[in-house]
Amino acid sequence: MKTTIEISTKKGHAQKTTWHIQQAHIYPDIEKAGSWRWRNCEGLFDTYQHPAAGLDGKYYCELLRSDISADGQDRKSFAGYENNPGTIVYRGRDMGETSIVINSNGYNEIKVTGFNAPTPGERDFITVAIIPGLLKAIKENKRELKAEAVEAVKNRIIEHVKEARAEIDKLEAEALEAVKKLQ
Repeated sequence: MKTTIEISTKKGHAQKTTWHIQQAHIYPDIEKAGSWRWRNCEGLFDTYQHPAAGLDGKYYCELLRSDISADGQDRKSFAGYENNPGTIVYRGRDMGETSIVINSNGYNEIKVTGFNAPTPGERDFITVAIIPGLLKAIKENKRELKAEAVEAVKNRIIEHVKEARAEIDKLEAEALEAVKKLQ
């Protein structure tokens, strides 16, 4: 999902920023050691004395390039990646690739220039000028974001089961062919 937030880094200068927001979700896959079972699926299944928790209240927010029209979901869509336009210049410093993780515990992880921690001033600016807009967009689109995350998990499960079936079918065909040779 995309949202636009207007910011001002200096008096009389407004800049529209576009952000991609995605709810965090699990990435289940099939473990084939001994018996087959699901792994990397925290919160999907009940475990001993712990009911399934569902999806976490975590959201990934990335600053998108200013000339993007689609809902980009890879680094090539991010402002600042390989000099893509749309970055935020704060106090004369280009913040480059900017990403924010909104956590349900209230602590937000902020990265600038790709993977660096922001300066205290940049953190304060982002906390005041950007995070409230992101929180508003998340609140207004909570159902859509959750539906997208659930769909991503479902598609991942379907794909892994399809791959496992193909492997089993191949093993069955190989075994049946080998048995024919025994006769």
